[in-house]
Amino acid sequence: LPTASPPLQLLSSDRRVDRPEVTSPPQKRLSIVHCPGYEAGEKVEIRRRRAEDIVYGIRDTWIDLRDVAEEEALTT
Repeated sequence: LPTASPPLQLLSSDRRVDRPEVTSPPQKRLSIVHCPGYEAGEKVEIRRRRAEDIVYGIRDTWIDLRDVAEEEALTT
């Protein structure tokens, strides 16, 4: 006869029990958890300026479909 498996243990509903104790100061916790590039206490305006300084290299170009159709007609 097969042996009965042991009963399953229920998971703890209290999530705080599973968290390790935090020993670092709040300034360090903020910079670790959110974004390593930002220091805790940094003003929103400074962060906004950093985001605006990012250049993506996107140019405003327009492709005329008539030119594309003419090029395809020449190659076929």
